[in-house]
Amino acid sequence: MASSFLDEHDGQDTTAYYAILNVSKDATPDEITKSYRRLAQVFHPDKHINEENRKHAQESFSKVQEAYEVLSDSYKREVYDVYGKQGLAAGLEVGDHLKSREEIRKEWEEFKAKLERQKQEQAVVQRGSYQCRVDASRLLRGEGLGKGPLFRSVVAQSALEAVVGERNVMSVSGQAAVRPAYRKTPQGVEEVTLGGGNVVFGYKRIISDDDSLDLSAQVGLASLLSLTTTRRLHRGCQRDGWLHTSWGPQSGWGMQVGCSQALFHGMQGSVAAVLGPSGATGVSTTLSKRGTKYSVQGKLEVGAVHSIQLRANYAAGGSVTLRAIGRLGTTGIDLELGAAKRWSPQITSYVGTAVGYPTGVVLKLRVVRAGQAFECPVLLTSDYTDWRIIAGAYVLPPLLYVAGMRLVVRPLANWARNRKEAAQRAQAFETTHQALAKAAAERALIAAVARRKAVSESRDKGLIILEACYGVVDEYRSWQAQQLKHKGPQGVSAGSAGASTNGSVGSSSGAAPNGTAAENGRQANGDAAPGASTSGAPQAPSQQDGASSTSSSSSQELPPPWLRVTSALQYLVTDSRLVLARGVPKSGLMGFTDPAPHMSCDKALYVAFSYKGHVYEAVVGEKDELVLPPGAGNHAAGGSTGAAGGGAGSTQFDEDDVSASSSLPPRTPRGGARPTPVVPVADAELLALLHALHQQHVIQGDQPTQQAAQPQQA
Repeated sequence: MASSFLDEHDGQDTTAYYAILNVSKDATPDEITKSYRRLAQVFHPDKHINEENRKHAQESFSKVQEAYEVLSDSYKREVYDVYGKQGLAAGLEVGDHLKSREEIRKEWEEFKAKLERQKQEQAVVQRGSYQCRVDASRLLRGEGLGKGPLFRSVVAQSALEAVVGERNVMSVSGQAAVRPAYRKTPQGVEEVTLGGGNVVFGYKRIISDDDSLDLSAQVGLASLLSLTTTRRLHRGCQRDGWLHTSWGPQSGWGMQVGCSQALFHGMQGSVAAVLGPSGATGVSTTLSKRGTKYSVQGKLEVGAVHSIQLRANYAAGGSVTLRAIGRLGTTGIDLELGAAKRWSPQITSYVGTAVGYPTGVVLKLRVVRAGQAFECPVLLTSDYTDWRIIAGAYVLPPLLYVAGMRLVVRPLANWARNRKEAAQRAQAFETTHQALAKAAAERALIAAVARRKAVSESRDKGLIILEACYGVVDEYRSWQAQQLKHKGPQGVSAGSAGASTNGSVGSSSGAAPNGTAAENGRQANGDAAPGASTSGAPQAPSQQDGASSTSSSSSQELPPPWLRVTSALQYLVTDSRLVLARGVPKSGLMGFTDPAPHMSCDKALYVAFSYKGHVYEAVVGEKDELVLPPGAGNHAAGGSTGAAGGGAGSTQFDEDDVSASSSLPPRTPRGGARPTPVVPVADAELLALLHALHQQHVIQGDQPTQQAAQPQQA
């Protein structure tokens, strides 16, 4: 059965196998072999007699063996380092000769880039605009619907664009419009519907990085041919120029030239001149500026139509943008105030009110979703001096927005979010408990060895892991504080009554617990076994201290977001030395797993350890290096494989390696290994709690009558 860690790190992840063996990505073949043999001594099924333990050992050993088979083969390792497990499963080849890692990675990146280009080339962009003009002035005056149409006009536009090759874009668009009209007949005035439309075919050619050419043909009630050429005149100042020419059977020849350029202080300017047809000649100038939270634009037109327009947008926060538009010209004057709300990356809505002459008061509603715009301008009154309708048009939309957000939108959003979280929790419940059960089974297999190592290290005041938790460390700290507050100094001290001054750890009889008995006492998700308790010892949540996943599944409650891994970390200690390689996820270590995959926050490892009679704390990130004790000689790529030359008497740990402040950094240790920031533990209550936890979860295990002595803070 494949492990949950390998399942979660499938695809292109290139660290899962290294995490299983606890070796760095630059580990030598000897270090990989040593780590594999050390793990095989514990997880090989033949090492266990109990049938349940053999089953768990078979699952764990399959994971270890899979990692070793890949990393011990130089060719497979090269492929895995570049493509990940997905590359191995796909049987990707690297050529007749073994290419370097960089060459393989380059080929892989080129292949992914090619796929991305093909995806973009095949993509078709669709845009649309649909507008429905409504006349509600008669309704507001109380005249009803009998004296005029409610809908003034309906306009629909749609466009499709497709990339053909690398430099060609084909497009087709269409427009249709209908509106009511009246005509006189012998019987009186008759209402009729007028409509029209056209279709536009377009072709764009990107000639170079600085030049492009657009050609379009419009067919319909107003046929037109047009040609537009654009050129980047100067790259440094972003100066662009364009020339647009057109011809139509009814309008004749037309021409427009323009230029745009980046100006000072982030401003952009443009000038355009219309040279024909004669009825549309004129010059327009535009200036715009965009800031981090605002944008302003001014436009001046002189010619067939004289006008000036000012537009301003301001990001008010909460995905809300305020907008103000003022227009003054020969065709009229109006002022528009509104606000846009971005509900999601694809959905935006806008509500605004425009007051002007001769249009009157118009309420504008717009919704844009994935390139499709739906507009509904509503004429409230043709009298621009009706202050009651003007006040209502400006005041009521914001009030309705606030009331709708508080009374409808937010309650519905909270309900949907809670429902989604409940579904995610239900889905994560089984997955998380299965992963915790597998990790607990792995820790149960190594518990006896970890206990013997703790007893052996205590004889020489070596490296003893008192407490280690992996996951959301802040949550564990909160639990730790609750334990101190709940138990108090006397209660916690009672839990560590076995502490002695000689710094030794062991049973009252001096013998280590039997390995098979320890294994039989372990259950699904922790270092402690059911029934293993110490007088006054603090208790962690049940899923951390050995409660089986089966017994807790009835409550459908996820376990705490941290996992006690004291025995798993003590097992990795060799000759008073512990090294976890940099760049390798700790969730993949044997006996580890992510206790809260549904939480997006970063996971970390908390370690409290005793060395030379002193107790220290350290916290390292998911892929940070852990070296205990700091400055413990040369860093071996094999992590806990115990580099040659290391021994109980060969590691050195000076008191100036640590500081009472957690913000140290410690000095650079001998051999160039980066030290782990550690903090001495001086609080007596915390010391007692750490000793009690170590007594309960490592030394005693499933032997409730066994007594042990703990190292003492000097």
